[in-house]
Amino acid sequence: MVAEEMTKPYLGSLPQKYAAERVIFDWLEFLVLKGGFKRTMDALRYYRTIEWITPDVEDALQDYLVGFTEDGQGGHDLDVDDHQLSLLYVARLASMT
Repeated sequence: MVAEEMTKPYLGSLPQKYAAERVIFDWLEFLVLKGGFKRTMDALRYYRTIEWITPDVEDALQDYLVGFTEDGQGGHDLDVDDHQLSLLYVARLASMT
């Protein structure tokens, strides 16, 4: 998918492929390890409000978070670089649909 062809929301649904699940788990693991659960939930809500993802995708990603355990390392604010990396995950998942 060419960037010029992408319209918001960038990710309207999660791909139903094993490879996509791996990407989802990697993305959420990154967010949880960096920011913890609350900041991950806040980030997903933010991505919905700026239309990177749909409400359905946000709900599905929150469901995936149930399988994660927070080990106390997270808790740092997510910065611009973290959000840019999240956008790459969104684009990668969008390219799999």
